[in-house]
Amino acid sequence: MATFNVAAAFGKKSSSSSYNFLVDQLDIKQSELEADGKLTPGDYELLVREAQKIYAYPGLSAEQRSNVEVKIASYKSQGKKNSLKDSNDINKLNREVDNEVSRATVEFGGDPYKFVQVQAAALNAKIDQLSASIDSLESAGDDTTNHYNELNAALLDYQDLLQASSDMENYDGASAPKTNYAAYVVTNSSGEIVDFKVSRVGTKTGYIATTGVYGGLPVYGKLSRKEGGKNIFVFGNQTFVESNELITGPEGTKNQTILVPEKSPSIRGGGVSINTKPTVIDPAQVRTQSSVRTGGYVEDENKFLYRKNEDGSFTKFVNWDKQKNGINDSEVMRMPRGFIQGITPYVSETKDGLDMPDLPVPNSGSQFQATSTPAAAPATSTPALEAGNPRTPSPTERAPKTGQNIAQRALGAAKSFLGGVFGNNY
Repeated sequence: MATFNVAAAFGKKSSSSSYNFLVDQLDIKQSELEADGKLTPGDYELLVREAQKIYAYPGLSAEQRSNVEVKIASYKSQGKKNSLKDSNDINKLNREVDNEVSRATVEFGGDPYKFVQVQAAALNAKIDQLSASIDSLESAGDDTTNHYNELNAALLDYQDLLQASSDMENYDGASAPKTNYAAYVVTNSSGEIVDFKVSRVGTKTGYIATTGVYGGLPVYGKLSRKEGGKNIFVFGNQTFVESNELITGPEGTKNQTILVPEKSPSIRGGGVSINTKPTVIDPAQVRTQSSVRTGGYVEDENKFLYRKNEDGSFTKFVNWDKQKNGINDSEVMRMPRGFIQGITPYVSETKDGLDMPDLPVPNSGSQFQATSTPAAAPATSTPALEAGNPRTPSPTERAPKTGQNIAQRALGAAKSFLGGVFGNNY
């Protein structure tokens, strides 16, 4: 991809010729970005940043600076128009689902079966909305590829939840669960749930298999803390430690480290000294974290972080890399929108982790002064399904004819599952 050095161009040429050169390079970059047929929201953001570098450089005339400002405004406008049909509605739906899952975690984390029902109900509502959007877009002659892909993925996730619910109902309460699904749990150091998801085994990264069973599903957890040199995962009244030996995991994978109860007796034989007997976790002994402690973090469906300070105020973090800044997932609560709205009046400081692009240094003795750039466009995200999911449909794959037909066929047999559980709220 073509790149250009603003400082070098202005250092060797007149202001006018350098300006023309840089604008030409910007046009070349745009052509390369749209070589696949369409500029993405991220492409427009890149073009805005490059144009802002030109705008800010000292030496432009008022007319030249105005021309660059027009380009920046055009990039922003086109980016919004192109993303409206493809992304905005889908992003909003995904945020709504995330919000419902966060609410379910707080309210029903101690009732795993009801949690799955709420998660399925949220997906049901998303499927209905996507179906209606597809029919509306097709009647207007608009492209519906992204909406079909999102609908297909939502239907697969919904069917997974129904099967997981069935497996939970059929669990005998003692033996190793026979299911392809798992409870992915994040807890704080007190064993309280701060995040809870149900999905297929192997579809979530960063979790470690345990011998725990919760609601009939095998438990995968994230380490809560380190104690006495050992990595620990606390869940309810159970403390799991990282084993020192490699064993066969609960889903049949070989040579997998597993978290076992802290006081688990050893069974030696064949070089293995781990007791893999299922550890059934009593939901009555499990609590969800319902308040933010000093120094703790809250995350909303937009991935904004809020840290509670000692004086009761909050610091808001946007574009913040948790891993890079040493924030453990066990420190972060996922909270519904209503809770976030309650703490926003107490936000005393906002920090942005997105580095602004470096501006070139003017030549020594330049008579010109750098000029501030127009405000950057807000970040635009595109919908992304779980990384590594082999079931994500191809962009060229077409579902059966209409969105409503797809949804009705998939949901028809499952109506009794959700009937009457939460009334008209889901």
